[in-house]
Amino acid sequence: MNRHAFKLAPISLSVLLSLTGCIEVDDSGNKQVVASLNQQNAILAEQNELLSQQLSEQVATITISGAVFDLDTFKPISGTIASVQVLKGEVVLVEQIQTEDGLFSIEGLPASSDLTLYVTFSDNAFVNRAFFITTPPAAEDVVFDDIGYLDVSKPLDVVFSVIDNDSGEAIPDLLFSGTSHSGTSSYSTAYNYQHETTFDADEGVYRITLPKYLDVTLRANLDLDGDGEMDYDIAVGNNTYIAGDRLTITSANELQNEVISLSVDDEPIIETKLVYVTLLDESGLPVEGASFVNSLNDIVISEYHTDSSRYVISTDFNGYASLSMPAFEHDGVTYSTGQITIDRNSSASVGDYLRIYTSGFNSNSGYSIDDTETISIVLVAKTVTDSFDVEMVTSFFSAQDYTYTVYYSEPVVLADAEVSLTFENVEVVAGNASSTDSVPAGFTYISTVQQSTAVNILAELNNTKFTLSPDTALNSNTEYTYDIGSLIAPTSSAQVDLYGDTKEFTTPVDSANAFDINDVYVDNANFFSNGTVLVSENTAGVASNDSESYSSVYLHLPTSIESLNYLIFNVTGYTESGNEYTDSRQMNVVLDNEVSAQKKLGVSAARNEEIRYDTYVNYLVGSTMENGTYEYRLHTGQYLRDNTPSNVNSISFNYEYQTLDGETVSGTLTLPVL
Repeated sequence: MNRHAFKLAPISLSVLLSLTGCIEVDDSGNKQVVASLNQQNAILAEQNELLSQQLSEQVATITISGAVFDLDTFKPISGTIASVQVLKGEVVLVEQIQTEDGLFSIEGLPASSDLTLYVTFSDNAFVNRAFFITTPPAAEDVVFDDIGYLDVSKPLDVVFSVIDNDSGEAIPDLLFSGTSHSGTSSYSTAYNYQHETTFDADEGVYRITLPKYLDVTLRANLDLDGDGEMDYDIAVGNNTYIAGDRLTITSANELQNEVISLSVDDEPIIETKLVYVTLLDESGLPVEGASFVNSLNDIVISEYHTDSSRYVISTDFNGYASLSMPAFEHDGVTYSTGQITIDRNSSASVGDYLRIYTSGFNSNSGYSIDDTETISIVLVAKTVTDSFDVEMVTSFFSAQDYTYTVYYSEPVVLADAEVSLTFENVEVVAGNASSTDSVPAGFTYISTVQQSTAVNILAELNNTKFTLSPDTALNSNTEYTYDIGSLIAPTSSAQVDLYGDTKEFTTPVDSANAFDINDVYVDNANFFSNGTVLVSENTAGVASNDSESYSSVYLHLPTSIESLNYLIFNVTGYTESGNEYTDSRQMNVVLDNEVSAQKKLGVSAARNEEIRYDTYVNYLVGSTMENGTYEYRLHTGQYLRDNTPSNVNSISFNYEYQTLDGETVSGTLTLPVL
């Protein structure tokens, strides 16, 4: 086997002597001479310390060995020779080491260092691949580290096209790039090892060579003219979507002459509709005193013309418009809230037409009319009786400032005491935690405590519209509930508590609590970790008599994944009792900021502890989760025992995630089973 040792320069005898070569000083002589000699001694002492450190660093070296592994045959490569280059950043430490039967060994590497192993093939039998590793510390003169398999794949030529959906022409100016390196992508040189497309102008297609058995995601910037705006915002194609300003293709090595079409989501054209509303009472007489507002901003957009006994409404229309009529009183009669919706539709037989929907009136209906600039509508107003038949017309919630706006069919009185904004705190109380609680030994209680936040109430539109808002800042990543109790009639003592005017919402994760891939781990929840029982007895002091066993392995993730645009894991292999196996399984944890994993509350207790709760809580006992904290978890598809020094059990992943700010991170992980 060829070997190449990275050697450090020897230290000369004079340097070694200088390590102890301080000058003796007799302070009985000239003071200036003494001071000068003392200064020289201080300089020599600093040099000695530096040289000692350099000598220590030079002596401590690492020898690594490994095998370049063929993902097609699941054996070390054969029939070809791989060259392994070692770099520290951009600096080449070892120029070329050639493998024998796929095996290699490299001596003299620095300890505790971030290094790059770049595996290349002169005959292109496999795709070149970079491996980012960190060498272990060296407590002895030389440390041996078997880094295992360096997986490589045969090449696959991928061809796909990207066309403009409107013109049908190929889009030639995109540059797709992706990575297949192993190890963290935070290495500053990771971009050196990207795969990039070329555009074939003759055939109008993109070409790229990718590893056949390694999952690669390709991305291209959609700001083609560099003006800071995306030139396309809709993508159609297999495994294709737009995230931020990037066109993204997942599992690009699966593409087979795929055609991806891009288009622009045109801004709707805003036009003006003139709506004439004739509002009648039950006797057919015109009713004055009403107003019509734009449902989006509550701006009054109507005028009553006495000469025609009609309300004239000028409204913006982009294919849809919603007009609200707040409840009002005229000539001693109270009329209910009403709503008009105008919606443009189209069919092959008649072309564009309008659908009119009305609610809250005695003449509620839905019908179609021609799509014209002016619209005439006749409505019969609904009177409000003393029976107080108030209804909730509609409601809106703002995720920006957590305001909750509710519209009612008639004026109401809403007292401060009838409005609440609450959230729940979950507490895990063990039976031996205190002598003053009511939890008996041998039991652990999960209790839910409801807490309140002060609410501001703004009444508008003649007390038919109420906007509720928090009086103080809300907790992050917390479930809240607005609840409106009894409504009171303004002219009587009648009360009603309506169903459906509550609102549940969850505040987002604190942006300061950024997702960290190092917080991810795998756990089989078998009440053991590293071969040691987590909790040996219940809170009554009774031993659990557990034994470590196989169990389903789950991926555990912090709640900060809620701050991601997407997070995807690909299981690439696992080790069971020291035996390595390849595997392939994609786990879409987060897509479009939606989490697809179970949220669990961690409970630390022995297997023979009784767990009770006052309200249902999705909890997990037997894992290494911290007591009383929430995490997400997703099944990996593996069934393994704990990882121990003598019995290796682990799972390997490729991962990729993108923050809501558009930052994309990818890499690999090998996680021991806890």
